[in-house]
Amino acid sequence: MLYNYRFENGHCVVEIEGEDWLLDTGSPSTFCFDRSISRILIDGIYYTLNSNPGYNQNVVEEVVGIRLKGIIGSDLLFKTSFTLNSNGTMEFNVNNVECENSINISINPSMKNVIVGEALIYNKTINVLFETGAHISYLMPGLLNINPIGTVTDKDAEGRIINSELFLTISSIGANEMKLSLAVPNDITSYPIRAMKQFHFNAIIGLYDHEFDRPIFNKCYAIDYNNKKLYIE
Repeated sequence: MLYNYRFENGHCVVEIEGEDWLLDTGSPSTFCFDRSISRILIDGIYYTLNSNPGYNQNVVEEVVGIRLKGIIGSDLLFKTSFTLNSNGTMEFNVNNVECENSINISINPSMKNVIVGEALIYNKTINVLFETGAHISYLMPGLLNINPIGTVTDKDAEGRIINSELFLTISSIGANEMKLSLAVPNDITSYPIRAMKQFHFNAIIGLYDHEFDRPIFNKCYAIDYNNKKLYIE
């Protein structure tokens, strides 16, 4: 079954049964902000929702810019695998991914939202967290020997401001070379820095490029959890 998705302020929003849900592999749980709703129906299968979101609805909706029903997180996605097509459609439970270019990823069994692979950024091979919920991509300080083009401001899940310097880079993810904007936080105690240190990666790469105002894929983006593959084309 095909579902429609769109980007709102760089965030991937999927329409399920007429309601808008944020697609976020960085969230460990799937939940509805209305805690009286305990299930979600996808492809004819009911999935149990988490009753304790751990996210502030007002903060999430302020950052995304629209009213949301809830968040589709990694606990549900880990059971399905999914593909985002460039025509604005999304498929769950995909058996045969039509994208050709894949890279190997590792998935922490206890933290299924941690999807890590490699990227080449200015000739440096680094470990990268691929997170669909990130509308700004982040990089650890000290890895780029170039000048920033400006600054960018973001908020974490609790509403705290993240101020960063913004860089434009030449990056390769698998066989795909692209111009990619990366933010380097000024505060080493900010959420992106803490997350990168905790899970031992150097960058967080989202689905959408903040500076260029476009998705980072041209044809499709798919995560195959069973075979530990990320397809991006």
